[in-house]
Amino acid sequence: MAQGSSAGEPVPSRSTRADTPAPSPSRDAGPSPDATPPPDAAAPPPDTTPRPAATPPPLPAPRTGADPGATVAAPEPGAADPDPGAHPGAGYALRVANGSYDWYRTAAMKARRAFRLSETLLLLASAAIPVTAALTATNAEIPAVLGAVVVVITGLRSVFHWQEDYVRFSEAREAVEAERRLYHTGARPYADRETRDQALAASVTRIEQREMGTWTQLATPRADTTGTTPP
Repeated sequence: MAQGSSAGEPVPSRSTRADTPAPSPSRDAGPSPDATPPPDAAAPPPDTTPRPAATPPPLPAPRTGADPGATVAAPEPGAADPDPGAHPGAGYALRVANGSYDWYRTAAMKARRAFRLSETLLLLASAAIPVTAALTATNAEIPAVLGAVVVVITGLRSVFHWQEDYVRFSEAREAVEAERRLYHTGARPYADRETRDQALAASVTRIEQREMGTWTQLATPRADTTGTTPP
């Protein structure tokens, strides 16, 4: 028996110690630091919402001109391309023609309404005079009033010249419209882009001057049968 051992207790040999398995670690010792943690079952699902594609930055404007560092600004969206044949006065003649056409059109419509209204009233008042004179033989006031209305309407016609204005303004309006059509279609004398605006302005001016000359003749007092003008 080995020394130092108590009586009655056997001492294990070295071979017995080597064959004895090491005790397993306790379950309460916790997970090993090298162990992989299990996946989290409560993790949110991945976001599958489609995202808009990123807009690429605009390309720089090409360089042109003698200066290698100069750049040409890009034109604004919706801007009209410059007309190589345009000059500083381009567009003015067409605005003049459009304004002249609109004025003559409005003036002709007003003159036509006034002319038709005056003619209708004159016809009704003239027809009512003999009727009222027959129905009210003892009362001469109504026929007298109707006769005065006829005289007033006739005098207004000779002063304002509604019929002549209607015809004169309509003629000038159609003349301006004819020039505008030739201008838009590029017909003669508006075929040359360098002189078409000057030609249109000159044509509209001639039409307006001719119309003004007609108005001057209407407004000038007419000579009587003896050849003398009234004072």
